[in-house]
Amino acid sequence: MSAPLSGWTRAQQRSRARARERLGEARRAVLAEAAATFNDAFDDAGGDVAPPDVLPEPPTRTHRVLYQLCLAGREPAESLPTAERAHLVKELHGLRWTDQQIARHTRMTTYTTVRIRARLGLSPHFGPGEVSS
Repeated sequence: MSAPLSGWTRAQQRSRARARERLGEARRAVLAEAAATFNDAFDDAGGDVAPPDVLPEPPTRTHRVLYQLCLAGREPAESLPTAERAHLVKELHGLRWTDQQIARHTRMTTYTTVRIRARLGLSPHFGPGEVSS
């Protein structure tokens, strides 16, 4: 445990130590996932090339996790790359959501949602009380 913090109870200090330990475990898990992904890619390449000496820094969140957070409405869609944002709109559109519902859920403007949907060649869904134009 690190040096005691003045004014902190022993329980608070233990809680802080456990939180730091969990953070270290999470970092190790991300590094292990990045190493496994690299090894898989290396194996797929036939193993003919030498691996780099240093693995790149792992992302703070993998794209898969970030996508799931956006799909759940817990993260704005603008944090996704353009292609994944389009995939998100396509997936929500497949659930028969309207443009307004998708925009509200993903924290995008309706204009952006409509533009992405139109670029994907998808027809709009209309909710109750909405009319097609």
